[in-house]
Amino acid sequence: MKYIILNDNVLNMGLKPSELLVYATIMSLKDKVTGKTIASCRAIANYCGLSEKTTYIALNNLENKGLVRSKHRYNMDGNYIAKIYTIKKLVGKGFFKVDISALKSGLTPTAFMVYCFLCKSANVKNRKAVSSLNTISKKLNMAIKTVIKAIETLVYELLISKSNYIAKNGGFACNRFTILDSVVEDKEQKFYVVVKVCIKKVWVTLTKHKNNPIDLLSQYLYLKHID
Repeated sequence: MKYIILNDNVLNMGLKPSELLVYATIMSLKDKVTGKTIASCRAIANYCGLSEKTTYIALNNLENKGLVRSKHRYNMDGNYIAKIYTIKKLVGKGFFKVDISALKSGLTPTAFMVYCFLCKSANVKNRKAVSSLNTISKKLNMAIKTVIKAIETLVYELLISKSNYIAKNGGFACNRFTILDSVVEDKEQKFYVVVKVCIKKVWVTLTKHKNNPIDLLSQYLYLKHID
């Protein structure tokens, strides 16, 4: 399965970022026939990159909020084994898809929540979303600095690309985000993002130095040339 399908309302239920990440992980691990997920807390934690303690707390909170229901399982010897989770079907016809690779990228819970919001906001056909930082911040109840850091992470991980959306009057309106699905071999677009990220990282490193960034870059290129 390359995508998981989430109900639009999952972002309106006041979930913490870690709870959303664990919820999406359970969704991605569910059996196609039974619709149930058999997994231990450790397996879920390893899959989404959280600690076992954080995962355990998130699982309990999800159960208390009625989003999942768990049942203990035992082997023939009576020893406890992995739980079986049943996911509650949410009310609402709206759905959005999330690239399953986002769960395996080691994203922070906040970055994953921002990613889900952009996936929900994106146009179904071209996978583009237009949104301001303030809108994302308010909708997710998240500090703008946290949103900015999350977006930088998503761009770095090649899960999204970001550009400016220009209004008809020629002025800057807000941000345009494109969801970069891993299953789409858009090599030209991904190459552009990689180059852009690399240039930005080099520039940030140089500007932290006391000397002139241009002089440092020129010196570096010269040394590489004579080597």
